Amino acid sequence: MMTPVMTPAMTPTSHMLLARLRARRHGHIGLLGGSFNPAHHGHAHIADVAISELQLDQVIWLASPQNPHKPTHDMAPFADRFASAEAISQHCKHHKRMQVSALEHITQMRYTADTIRFLARTCPRMTFYWLMGADNMATFHQWHRTDDIIRNAHLIVVNRPGYQASALASRIAHRMTRCPARRLRHKPFRHKHHHYWSFIQTRLNPLSATAIRESRQK
Repeated sequence: MMTPVMTPAMTPTSHMLLARLRARRHGHIGLLGGSFNPAHHGHAHIADVAISELQLDQVIWLASPQNPHKPTHDMAPFADRFASAEAISQHCKHHKRMQVSALEHITQMRYTADTIRFLARTCPRMTFYWLMGADNMATFHQWHRTDDIIRNAHLIVVNRPGYQASALASRIAHRMTRCPARRLRHKPFRHKHHHYWSFIQTRLNPLSATAIRESRQK
């Protein structure tokens, strides 16, 4: 395995983030994972909507070292993707509550299930919310150990153009209890039988990293 290429700011920033989370008595933290290849305003839209609807204390952007479901041939270097996420997060309406983290790159955790389980165990007083677009919800059942994800975090799905029907009809949606976003803060997520999720209707944002890369190539 190649040694991860780090920038000077990545490691201390991620360690300080964990230290701050451990020190807090309680909190509601959104997790926005992605390759960010590149990050775009669609990501910022999801983060802003989640903060507004759920009154989150913070959204952590988890830059992935390599998504197991995506090809490596057109993946930009991690430092570039990390910088892309940092730049876009500063355009968020709630930019002061955004934090980009290299946690997965530092620990080389490849799967979302491992990352969320690590955070839930390391920061047991925090309530975590996994944020994603409706396009990801449609195929969420194909992710690695989805049971671990929904056991350790509420699932927050923001609508995207063309994906509402498939997201609402997805396998995972039928296994979980849907709850309005503003009521989700009061629901326990470490529950044996009920796992909660919320589908947020909002202004639709059509941006995608794939489309941006194709446009750049042209």
